Amino acid sequence: ASVNGNELYTANCVKCHGDDGKLGLMGAPDLSTSSMEINARTEIIKNGKNAMAPLSGTLNDEQIKAVAEYTETLKK
Repeated sequence: ASVNGNELYTANCVKCHGDDGKLGLMGAPDLSTSSMEINARTEIIKNGKNAMAPLSGTLNDEQIKAVAEYTETLKK
């Protein structure tokens, strides 16, 4: 089965980052303007940062990679 980064983002990330990555709740960075490269992004999704909880217990590595790749599409 293919992993849908958009669905995983909606389930796990939207409450603080918003649909477009710009919501910024609890200090969440604006993903639409982030220049962070994909490996660093993947590490933060996996391990968490500041108020963001790590998703390593919720998502597997393939799912985490899919979310990181999806967040790239939010960049304007």
